[in-house]
Amino acid sequence: MTMIVIDPLTRVEGHSRVTIYVQEGRVIDVKFNAIELRGFETFVRGADANTMPHVVSRICGVCSTAHHLASVKALENAYDVNPPKRAMRVRELMMLGQTIESHAMSLFFLALPDFYYKKASIFELMDVDPALTREAVLVRKAGSEIIARAGRRGIHPTNATAGGVYQVIDRATADYLKELTAKAVRAAGNLLDRTWDIFLERRDEILSTAAEPTYYITALDPVRSFYGDHVLVIRPDGEVELRSAPWEIPTYLTVDPREESFAPIIHYGGQPIRTNSLARINAFSGFGTPIADSYVERLKKDWGLPVHATLLFDICRGVEIIFSLERARELAERCLEPGPLIVKFKKPKEGTGIGLVEAPRGVLYHEYHIEKGVIENARFFIPTQHNLFALERAIAQEAQAHVSPDRMDMKLEAEVERVIRAFDICVSCATHEIKVVGA
Repeated sequence: MTMIVIDPLTRVEGHSRVTIYVQEGRVIDVKFNAIELRGFETFVRGADANTMPHVVSRICGVCSTAHHLASVKALENAYDVNPPKRAMRVRELMMLGQTIESHAMSLFFLALPDFYYKKASIFELMDVDPALTREAVLVRKAGSEIIARAGRRGIHPTNATAGGVYQVIDRATADYLKELTAKAVRAAGNLLDRTWDIFLERRDEILSTAAEPTYYITALDPVRSFYGDHVLVIRPDGEVELRSAPWEIPTYLTVDPREESFAPIIHYGGQPIRTNSLARINAFSGFGTPIADSYVERLKKDWGLPVHATLLFDICRGVEIIFSLERARELAERCLEPGPLIVKFKKPKEGTGIGLVEAPRGVLYHEYHIEKGVIENARFFIPTQHNLFALERAIAQEAQAHVSPDRMDMKLEAEVERVIRAFDICVSCATHEIKVVGA
């Protein structure tokens, strides 16, 4: 048996490698190996529960807002407290900023070089098309600015707390964000149109690359975007299989620790599931904002729904960037509406709390068991963990297309990495179970 090892994987978040097992010229197995360890499930034990929103935001510099808010929601669930509406708007604005920033980085800075000019990085594109690069930077800046203004910090925000938020934006900030998002919507539309045309030119390739239908999972709430309180499981045909409350998630999702990897795989009844932008588009064929919904209609016409081709994650991300910018512009004004920012409550010393958000990469679940005011145990279900089963199958499909008994196509590494980037994995977020044995 021969092993083909792709190490390191490039233009992905975190450290990982892929091992492809070949016997007599045939691909017989593929393993995705997360080779870094964060271990937050273990080292937060004994921590003051009220510090958790600030501790877990350090899991990842890109995903920090999602972890911050999932943690706050877990504490509120344990403490049986409901934050006021004005605070919820500020939190939603934070999540929209996170989605814009994360998606812009994934689509324009990590994935786009694979499709646009076939260059190795965004830095080479600066010389080839500086206008495109400036637009990409503007869009990502809009996301960062929204987080900074609504979350008090652009990275590792601190504004949310159990019971509400500490501060809200003022009129000058709201006007600034409205102007910035209006510019960013135009830039994002230009970027998406150009990317869309490239994808259509390569339609057959896009639709045949890692296009296995799967189940999909999302916690997106169309009313309070990316801040959902329930989970949907969507069948491959696009119909709803299951709608559940957050505390029911462990009853139907199985966590499968893996040898030689610090990231466990989550599956649904033995079936692969996918989360992130593709899942959300398949679950909700519209967002309720005019420009984004026009692109959803275009998606239906050009690609059909439900969509299964893995590379279309990127097109769906572009649509979600536009929705998030439209929604953020609306919320910047609504955050000025009067109302309390925080509610007072008596914090219990014990309890179990579950926090759920729809992170840019998909369903994010925090569960805390609190005794005498400290964390007795913590568990995280991470979006990348949901995707890993389907990711390995997608890698295998690509490997089988490039490996045969008489040859190995030299495009193998590039094509495998392109598929992995489409999933938008975050290895740093996914590696917390210290009991898993690493290579």
